[in-house]
Amino acid sequence: REGETAGDTRVRCQRRVAELAEELEMLKEVLACSEIENVERIAAQLHEAKQEADRTASEAAAAVATAQEAAERVTALAADLEHARAEADSFALIAELEAAKEDADNAAAYWSDPTDAEDCRIYCEGGAPIMNDKCNSQKYSDDLPDERSTLQPIQQLPSSTPPLDENEDASPMPELAASPSGACSPQTAGSPSQRAGCYLVLEDKNQGTLTATWSRMMPTSGRNLAYICPGKKVADFKYKNGGRQELKRGIGSAGAKPKCAAWIDFVKIARAFMGQLSVIENDGVSLILHHRTEFVSKISQGSSGAFDDVIACAAVPELSRSFDVEKMPSHMFSGKGQTEGAVIVFK
Repeated sequence: REGETAGDTRVRCQRRVAELAEELEMLKEVLACSEIENVERIAAQLHEAKQEADRTASEAAAAVATAQEAAERVTALAADLEHARAEADSFALIAELEAAKEDADNAAAYWSDPTDAEDCRIYCEGGAPIMNDKCNSQKYSDDLPDERSTLQPIQQLPSSTPPLDENEDASPMPELAASPSGACSPQTAGSPSQRAGCYLVLEDKNQGTLTATWSRMMPTSGRNLAYICPGKKVADFKYKNGGRQELKRGIGSAGAKPKCAAWIDFVKIARAFMGQLSVIENDGVSLILHHRTEFVSKISQGSSGAFDDVIACAAVPELSRSFDVEKMPSHMFSGKGQTEGAVIVFK
């Protein structure tokens, strides 16, 4: 500075250096305090993270224990289910055996009475019944009526659908004729009310309900649309307690597909019992059969058919013309049946 001696300058500089040294020490102290606070804050955060990890580990352990308990419970329930299923199978077998025993007792009582007017056995005049007498079989078989003379065609029942106009082209699809023997059709001569089998019944309740009813005589609970004459033994318990199985309700308010699906369920029953199905009243539904030769046929109203060589069956609205052909590939048959109504493919 002006007028300042070298000694003064040196003293002033020394004083300034001392001040700067004090400031530096103060800054060091401040910096040390900041680092301590940061370290403490980080330590607190780490402690909180450790506590959170401990809580998560505890919850995970509890979840694992709960899962193990649930697995043990599921295993126990599965064992109970298998046990219940085995008991149910045993009860079903017992019921079938009891039904078979009852049928056998009834048959034994029937065959033990030689005076039954409807007995089909051959008797000697005034003697005991002869079951397989080759010497007398021809004699008595000559007295039996000719089977062809007793055959009567199925009667056409009134339908709710109008008949085809005379000028209208008839469907080229062939229709199955009625059973020659007439044994499986409830419209044949005799007493239709005594036909034992399964009936497709349309009841009025629940806006129209389709049921499969096993009965020894024609049901009176509703309109009988179809009938199955079983081709194999039917357990007697099926005819007990009404023998009623609901297929579909709300038919009156639903579209065509639910009704067609119910008809297909009835076809499944006919197939399961190797039966012959007779259509009494189609109620606006056509049953179309697809044979192994890709031949297409129809069970028309008033006729019947079996499923021996049938690989698929479709139930479609009666006005459908998609199946008015002689033959059709399998994939096309099932596709059209599923689109317009319902279809089942037999394995």
